[in-house]
Amino acid sequence: MTAGTGTAARSFVVLRSENATAMSLYNLPNESAFAERVIEASRQTPVLVDFWAEWCGPCRMVGPILEKLAAEEAEQAQPAWTLVKVNTEQYTAIAQAYRIQGIPNMKLFVDGAVAGELAGALPEPQLRAWLQEQLPSPAKDALRAGQHLLAQWRETPDAGAAEALAVQATAKLTEALEAGLDEARPDLAELLLVEQPPRALELLESAGLDERSEALRTLATLLAEKPAQRPKGATATAFEEALQAFTQRDHATALEAGIRAVALDKTWHEEAPRRFVVALFQLLGPQHPLVIEHRRAFSMALY
Repeated sequence: MTAGTGTAARSFVVLRSENATAMSLYNLPNESAFAERVIEASRQTPVLVDFWAEWCGPCRMVGPILEKLAAEEAEQAQPAWTLVKVNTEQYTAIAQAYRIQGIPNMKLFVDGAVAGELAGALPEPQLRAWLQEQLPSPAKDALRAGQHLLAQWRETPDAGAAEALAVQATAKLTEALEAGLDEARPDLAELLLVEQPPRALELLESAGLDERSEALRTLATLLAEKPAQRPKGATATAFEEALQAFTQRDHATALEAGIRAVALDKTWHEEAPRRFVVALFQLLGPQHPLVIEHRRAFSMALY
């Protein structure tokens, strides 16, 4: 091989490497194919769309990784996802329709709609992790169903309907938890808070330190405690009324009685009334009408 031939060969290799993304088998063949290969196909199997361009350096880093992952997935008996690459310079209408403002940009389509998005380049391990997090699964479906039922349960005033929703939500969230989704822990703990406070506490042991989980821990601890373990007196009477109202999902009365107990004795039983009211405020959320209504009275009882 002559020097000139070697140089030409090396140039070809470099050019082929740089244009590998452009020649990818995963590239969208034409604009009209997007509906079939992405929208309709995602109703059967999730489709990851990689928005890229030939001039984009980070795209040349991410592209081969995505193609490698897609090729590995294609070898599975039932692939969990497929890949389609869309050149934003070639298919500007598609890029505009999905508001692509920077590339690389990856969108995961599920059931005909975008279910997840990632902007920018990531190394292979992080891309794998992101994909696993975004892809649907029976466990994730159970979690979503359980959370939806939980939201309905919170808003249902009828005791019978609420009980039925609680049973369904508990079943779905238990299914998600048994499949390894720890995100179900605080939701399941909220449902079991009144009937099984020790079980709720067990669930919350590894549920994180976010405000909601901390509020649930406080409430579960107070509910698990026997009345005989607490001092007697007027403050105890008001506090027991607050707990009883909470178990009946009467949050207005629970807050009123809890604040009354705070006003009677701020330090009673290691500030149990104050901790109860704060936890209930956190559980309901700062914009809940009852929180807004009772916040001033609580502040006055404290100070």
